[in-house]
Amino acid sequence: MDKFGRKLWTRESRFTYRGREHHRLDHVFLARIDDTAPQIALRHSANERAGLIER
Repeated sequence: MDKFGRKLWTRESRFTYRGREHHRLDHVFLARIDDTAPQIALRHSANERAGLIER
């Protein structure tokens, strides 16, 4: 059973990416999961490829 717990913190950031200004709020929660196997995407998305600097 996956379960989200309390919010641990919030992080605010402002940055420029590909010529556009961005304002981002990240909310970090405590979570408990039953399945601990990593879930990895097989391919990068187009946006990830555009921002990829080095592997």
